[in-house]
Amino acid sequence: MIRLCLFGDGPAVPNGSRCRRHGGHPNQQGPNPYTRSYREERKRILTPDAVCYLCGGAPTPDDPLEADHVSPLSLGGEHHGNLRPAHRSCNRRKGGANRVRGR
Repeated sequence: MIRLCLFGDGPAVPNGSRCRRHGGHPNQQGPNPYTRSYREERKRILTPDAVCYLCGGAPTPDDPLEADHVSPLSLGGEHHGNLRPAHRSCNRRKGGANRVRGR
């Protein structure tokens, strides 16, 4: 199936909804920032013994850990050296704020 890019100004794309020019999420500007270095850093911090840096808790099936940008990308943060493991719920509460809870 071939569809037009969700942005409307990109080329038709097979088996997808976003062209290469627009990359990932429709709200994201420009190409996908989640490169190989991001994936490697994410893999490095999300180890089986990792705990949430915001609350200190271990992951659970209902609230797994994910990579959180301590300094959000929207505020100029980068991937390298800026990722920490955080519960999904803790990360959502923190949102785009540039702060660390419990410290």
